Amino acid sequence: LNGTRTLLPINVGRGQIRVYTSGFTVTVSTEFGLNVQFDGSHRATISLPASFRNVTCGLCGNMNGELADEFQLPNGTVVSAEVEFGRGWKVYDGDEMCQDHCSGQCELCTEEQSVLYSGQNYCGFMDREDSAFNICRTTLPPQDFIQSCVLDLCASGGSMLMLCQAISTYSAKCQLHGLPSFAWREPGFC
Repeated sequence: LNGTRTLLPINVGRGQIRVYTSGFTVTVSTEFGLNVQFDGSHRATISLPASFRNVTCGLCGNMNGELADEFQLPNGTVVSAEVEFGRGWKVYDGDEMCQDHCSGQCELCTEEQSVLYSGQNYCGFMDREDSAFNICRTTLPPQDFIQSCVLDLCASGGSMLMLCQAISTYSAKCQLHGLPSFAWREPGFC
C-alpha cells in the first residue's frame, strides 16, 4: 500500500476500500460497489453496480447493454477487433518489450505446434461436440479462445497449467453469458 508491503485483509479510508483474499483470488472492493478480482495469474474481473450504466468508458466498455459499441477507442471510433481495441488504449511508457509489431523472428508457434495445440486434446477441447462445452459453443463460439490458448501454449512450452487456465477462462465467460455452471474437467485433464 503506497509502496509498503502490507498483509491482507486491509481497509483503506475507514473502510471505503477493502482489499482481501478469498481462496486464490485477491479482491478490491469499494463502498460505491466497484469490485476487482484477480487470481494472481491470468484472470481479472471487474464489476460495477447498474447505477453506472451509460457512464463508463475505456477498456471495460460503456455498460450500455449494446455489444456493438463496446470496443470504442479513446477518440470515439468503434472497432471490431479485440487486438485493435486493446492497442488503441495502450499507454506508451517506453517499454521496448511492449511492441505492436515484431521484427526479426516473431512467430511464437511452429506449424506443428499450432496443429497440435489447436487439436481436441488441447485447446480444441473447447470446441469438441462431446465435451461439456457443447452447451456454450453456440452462444459463445470458442474460436478466439482457442486461438489465444494456442498462443499461450506455444509461449509457455506447452504448459498444462496454461491450458487449464485458458479453458477455465472460457468456462467463466460462458457463465457470464448466462449459461449454467457445468463440470468440464475430466480425470487426467485439468
